[in-house]
Amino acid sequence: ESFTYSWLEESYRVLKPGGSLLTYGTKHNIYMTGWFIEKIGFQIRSEYTWYKTNAAPCWTGRNPTESTENIIWASKGSGWTYNLDYAKSLNDGKNIRNVIVKSLTPPREKKHGKHPTQKPLEGLTDILINLHSNEGDIILVPFCGSGTECVGAEMLNRHWISFETNPEYIVTANKRLDSLYIE
Repeated sequence: ESFTYSWLEESYRVLKPGGSLLTYGTKHNIYMTGWFIEKIGFQIRSEYTWYKTNAAPCWTGRNPTESTENIIWASKGSGWTYNLDYAKSLNDGKNIRNVIVKSLTPPREKKHGKHPTQKPLEGLTDILINLHSNEGDIILVPFCGSGTECVGAEMLNRHWISFETNPEYIVTANKRLDSLYIE
């Protein structure tokens, strides 16, 4: 709990006024995370639900299959970015709903290495980047993992700063970033 509070507090400190925070979570942590977000001073703007069309089944049969992940969108004050025209371009001229239907990360996005909580670049990460930032903006990625958000930022003409403590994931992220310019 203190780790989560600490990284959220640091994110608030370095985020510019009007900047957005997007954080993923499941039933195990999303409610505590949301409470911390509000306590620190962020304003929760909305919550997205990622519906995973091919989620792993519940092998024990004692619970329903967990096939969603929540994404809290919060901002530091007013003036946040929500690109309505982009949202409308995804939904026949109407604003999108807050449910994103997308399968788990495809194998082609894992060819340089895997991460246990890797998010899909196409159809999830790219959408969130386009909705909540503009070209030339800086995206902070506190947990780089396999580098999905960094790759998305590069592809969508955003700058990025990221951190990762696991050397294996750093290698994977760097391979993915390098492949943007080699392949």
